[in-house]
Amino acid sequence: MLFVDDIVKIVRLGIASSYLKDEKNYLNLMLLSYPEAGKSSILLHFRFDKLKSVFTFTDLTKTKLEKLLKDFTGNPHKIKYVIVPDFTRLKSHGRETEKGIIGLLNSGIEEGIREITSYYGGSMHETIPFKEPVFFGMASSMTRYYSEDRRRTKYWVGIGFLSRFLPVSFTYSKEQIKKIREYIQVGNDLFDEPEKLKLKEMCVECPQELISQLDPYVDKLLNEAYAMFGFRYTRQFRLMLKANALLRESNLVEQQDLDEVKKLMRYINLDYNEVI
Repeated sequence: MLFVDDIVKIVRLGIASSYLKDEKNYLNLMLLSYPEAGKSSILLHFRFDKLKSVFTFTDLTKTKLEKLLKDFTGNPHKIKYVIVPDFTRLKSHGRETEKGIIGLLNSGIEEGIREITSYYGGSMHETIPFKEPVFFGMASSMTRYYSEDRRRTKYWVGIGFLSRFLPVSFTYSKEQIKKIREYIQVGNDLFDEPEKLKLKEMCVECPQELISQLDPYVDKLLNEAYAMFGFRYTRQFRLMLKANALLRESNLVEQQDLDEVKKLMRYINLDYNEVI
């Protein structure tokens, strides 16, 4: 994939965060860019056949997610990460359907899902409780135009849904756009073969003196994004550091992890910086 290695790496960190044994919440990402920027393709860049706990939904509904949860009633912790290439498709299902799936996702990515209740018309329903709350991480995408339309996203912002995600914004320079067009003109495929991820569950320690160095990036997000206090963003940045260490197969976050994550902070904002 041309020019988007850093964006791919951020998504890789998101998926890897779900393999942190000592964490119950994971890294949630919302890719933001213009139409045709390749957001969905970046999210689908990975092969998940070896990662049985990662699930991709082209069109996510509450019914589909509940069915998946029911399938793993005996071991719901197999569900670790959910990828939805285009989040705006939820709007095509109607307001009540949208509210239902957002409510379920809200619980799964923060406080955990403790039970699911399915209704069969009238007062008939079935409630399935879980022995322990079910947590999972999530990555999705929206266009810049959609994310900045507060009329459309008012409900998501109002219930604190969007503040659960790190915004990952990016665009291309004129020179990069020209090179991408030339690449397509000669018949080249823009997207590489899906990347195989080999992950194993690990506990990773993160020294406070390292995560505290990311406080300025938390403050920046507070000035431009959807949160009030920065608690969620602080946790998400810690998860980025720990996921980077996990990918190195290290159980300790070190300076090199902080250095790599700081480079990626170019895109963890609403600035829509050009990829480099």
